[in-house]
Parts: sequence; C-alpha cells; structure tokens
Amino acid sequence: MLGRGYIRWKLRQIDYLLRHRLVISIQEHIAPSRDDGKRQSPNILDDCDSLMGIFGYLSDKNVWHCTGSELARYVNVRDHTSVVQLNSHSFKLLYPLSFREQEISLRMSGSSSSRIRLPNQELREVKNGVANVPLQDGEYFMVEGDG
Repeated sequence: MLGRGYIRWKLRQIDYLLRHRLVISIQEHIAPSRDDGKRQSPNILDDCDSLMGIFGYLSDKNVWHCTGSELARYVNVRDHTSVVQLNSHSFKLLYPLSFREQEISLRMSGSSSSRIRLPNQELREVKNGVANVPLQDGEYFMVEGDG
C-alpha cells in the first residue's frame, strides 16, 4: 500500500500534466512474470488498484483517452486534413476519402459560436473553444445561439 503523501504527490504530477495540456501515458505489462521467472513491474495484475485510482481521478476531468493505435490513426487523420474557410460562418474539410467519418478535434479561435452544424445537419457542441467533428463531405456552419 502506498502512503498518502506519495499518492498526493503523484496526483499533483497528473494535475501539472493536465494544466499544461501534456500527454499522460499509462503503460503496463499484461503478464506479471518474465521469461527468467522474475516479476516485472508495472504490470496490469499487480497494479489494478493503482490503475483504478488513476482512472477514477481522471473520470471527472475533460481528458481525451485512447490506445496507442487509436492515437496513431488520429495523428494520421489530423496530418492529412485541411480546413478551407468559405466565409466568416462556414468551412469545408479536405481529407482523403478513406478517412470519411473519422473524428477530428478543431480549435475555434475568436468564435462565439456554441455549435457547429455538420454537412449531415447534425449539431455538435463547441466546448472551451474545441469541437470534435466527423469528416464529412460538404459545408460546416458555425451556429450562433439556439441555431
């Protein structure tokens, strides 16, 4: 069992990473034993309580989480997608067809809009200047008020 002081220190480290929008990477071994018979740490079996504590602490935070494969796919989509501003209230996203319907995060600067109307007419919220939208063919519209 870890001491309270150590746990508070670790949670302050997590808070620092969150405050500075840095990556929190949780890596665990699936098997607790190595080929030579010794235990390897960290491992998902021995650290279950710690993992539950970390995820519990993060549960009420606005944190995007994913696997390593999902992160690689997202970075690929992000790097191959362009925003084309059509006017002050609309834009298009250009992307390879194979990425259709993949989600991407857009940071909205200087916008008072609270929602975006997707090409399929669905509305997506803009929270803290960020919107998560699927890649679709057509125009995206910034929506003021109740839209």
